[in-house]
Amino acid sequence: QEACWICHSGTEAGYLERPCRCPRSVHPACLARWQLASAGRAEERNCRFCQDHLPDWKEAHSALPKARSMSVVHEGSTHQLAVHPGPQGRSEFEAAIRRIFGLAPDATVQLTFGCRLPDNSGEVTLEGSGSFDAAVHLAAISAGQR
Repeated sequence: QEACWICHSGTEAGYLERPCRCPRSVHPACLARWQLASAGRAEERNCRFCQDHLPDWKEAHSALPKARSMSVVHEGSTHQLAVHPGPQGRSEFEAAIRRIFGLAPDATVQLTFGCRLPDNSGEVTLEGSGSFDAAVHLAAISAGQR
């Protein structure tokens, strides 16, 4: 599975891209943090491995959307999961749920989401895998309000 060369997480932690000629992928947010930590040195602007010019971290950082995440509580422990809309995002979310709950990889997952409504006007419960994209959208709105 493809993973970010900085944080070593895969797509469950966000979109992966290849901003230079190197064969490894990186999350835009991780690269922006790396560049910020390298401010004033060559690594702020150029890949340390292939020397390609990197995107400006200021633009990348300001263009990054708020991370969509959902909290999953299991046996008293809270797990924060990065989530992405669409069938692939739902599949990744369900796989993470199976791992957290110790379920078999082919086990059916019943999804129920407790979501804050925009502007903190209350909560709504969404049920079933068909409501996943709506739950992700509400998570993004909630993240944007924090």
